[in-house]
Amino acid sequence: MVNWQPSRPCPACNRGDGGQAIRCENCLTLGCSNGNCRHGGANPFCKVCNKRTKKVRV
Repeated sequence: MVNWQPSRPCPACNRGDGGQAIRCENCLTLGCSNGNCRHGGANPFCKVCNKRTKKVRV
């Protein structure tokens, strides 16, 4: 499993605080488990593709 670090921050919200990397199975975008992430956090709704989807930890 991948955790975002300051040297490699989350591409969706630019946070590098060690949050878990999450990928949307619909649009394949990467984000993090942070609830404020543009990717949508760990909830089943992706804000990028605007669909309910399965998100997996990478």
